[in-house]
Amino acid sequence: MVFLAKSTLMKTPALSLPAKLTALVSALVLALGLAGCGGGGDSQNTFRIGLEASYPPMEFKDASGKTVGFDIDMAREVAKRLGKDLKIVEIEFDGIWEGLNTERYDAAISACSITQARLKNYLFTKPYIANKQVIVAKKAIADKITSLDALAGMKVGVQKGTTADSACRKFLDENKSKQFTLESYPGATQALDNLELDRLQVVVVDLVVGSYYVNDAKRGFAYAPASFAYEPIGAAFKKTNTELHAKVDKILADMRADGTLQAISKKWFNEDIVSNVKQEYPE
Repeated sequence: MVFLAKSTLMKTPALSLPAKLTALVSALVLALGLAGCGGGGDSQNTFRIGLEASYPPMEFKDASGKTVGFDIDMAREVAKRLGKDLKIVEIEFDGIWEGLNTERYDAAISACSITQARLKNYLFTKPYIANKQVIVAKKAIADKITSLDALAGMKVGVQKGTTADSACRKFLDENKSKQFTLESYPGATQALDNLELDRLQVVVVDLVVGSYYVNDAKRGFAYAPASFAYEPIGAAFKKTNTELHAKVDKILADMRADGTLQAISKKWFNEDIVSNVKQEYPE
């Protein structure tokens, strides 16, 4: 027969309610502290950017599947000067602002046009590249589009959630007698591919992307004389991320002053489109 010590058989006394609450709070504090250490370590050592890699030459996949482009080279240099590693978080553009709101990344660097509406909700660096919404068409009809009214009756392609999408919808709302069919695509590349296949008559897209395709002679594209508003591009941050925003804004100014930004521009555009960028923002 085995005899158990009396102390072994005794139940542990129940904790009082105040003691239970104290234990619970202590456990929560410990858990949050550990979680904070894990997440904070990553964000302290990395500069996380959100982008959609379908906007050549700003950000796109090369033949090997690697994400490359103007924004990538620029962001990598920014990360270097911050003393951090660059981490790319890929997301469809129509979800890029929600990703910034939920802090999936530190900054949206994805050919983001600076508009008055966006400035109400996000912090932007000073614009680092000149840009506007252009109309790209086949060479046979491009010259005939001398005003936005000439789009009436056409099939017009845009990337969903972009300022090109917003500009076209605004035009349709304000010009009921000059309607066209608006086709939205997940990426700008899909819209431009459909233009090449004659499924669209025109595509409205950022100049920085349109130039990449217009300069590809095999496509047979040209700019129409008509265009939408001037829209410079900047890096976007959550409103509360003031410290990092200020650091990146300063780094971009330094990169322009020392010629680094111009060198990246010439690599991807064969010209300097980063100097003397106007700080004028459309609605």
